Amino acid sequence: MLRVSYPDGHGMLRQVLKLTTASGFGVDELETRSVDSGAPGLYGARVEPMVEVFLRVHGKGSVPELAARLSELPRVRAVTSDSLNTTAE
Repeated sequence: MLRVSYPDGHGMLRQVLKLTTASGFGVDELETRSVDSGAPGLYGARVEPMVEVFLRVHGKGSVPELAARLSELPRVRAVTSDSLNTTAE
């Protein structure tokens, strides 16, 4: 599972999906959520609306490596991953 946060309105979902599939992953589930920060920006400036996209992916690659590559996309604010294939000791 991956969660990617970015500002709305810049075509980022297309970029996220393109990089994910180009990295050899398939997308099993996808969910988007609008995030309202609820706080004004610096000096009362308008804060960009944010989006979080949740992706359940499968593939032979490394999910943490995919998360690192996604975090390098312009405008991406945060990426977190939760690999279900890891074991706790």
